Amino acid sequence: MSSKKPILTLILAALLLAAGASEGASDSREVVSAGEILAKIEQGELVEYEGVIVEGDWNLSELGLPTEHVDRTAYESRVLGLAEETWSVESAINITNSEIRGEVTSSNTIFQKPIDFGNTEFSGRAHFRGARFGDDADFEGAEFGGAANFDYVRFGGNASFERAIFNEAANFDRAQFDEAANFKRALFNGKDANFRYAQFGGDASFEWALSSGGDASFKYA
Repeated sequence: MSSKKPILTLILAALLLAAGASEGASDSREVVSAGEILAKIEQGELVEYEGVIVEGDWNLSELGLPTEHVDRTAYESRVLGLAEETWSVESAINITNSEIRGEVTSSNTIFQKPIDFGNTEFSGRAHFRGARFGDDADFEGAEFGGAANFDYVRFGGNASFERAIFNEAANFDRAQFDEAANFKRALFNGKDANFRYAQFGGDASFEWALSSGGDASFKYA
């Protein structure tokens, strides 16, 4: 029996070393600065990244983007602070299977071309209040670690949040969906899920969507 002890000791040591190596392994994904992406947006260039980590806050209001006039109600202007001159983004944006480590501020913005954040994790808050999507907006499989603000947003194309995970408040108050709105298997895992006064011009699917956190409000949705 005593001859087996050294063998067992070696096996245990190997397992501990393997576990330590696994814990200490660095993330092999490419790190991209938010500034690099913002520079492309400012120049109207295609933004396309797959499987990367985006470091830094993202604030489109700090760029020298062209503007486009949008009529706002008195409430939108005075209470929400939404301007009638909105930032116009000419870039198609595809950041998929990635992680955005920072706060995303894209409020009061018009996205002229399709955007795709499929299977991307937003670690901070995502602000899209008052934004307009002129084409398809794909957030399929995205995960929001902070509050996701899509209130007063207009989705001009198809909007997909299928399998999206909302770990904090999900706010779609008065959002307007002109085409299909897909929330199949979405998980509202945080605070409130707010769809009050949302308007659906096309098919709206909430099949197998779950709310395990706070209140879910679909008043007049």
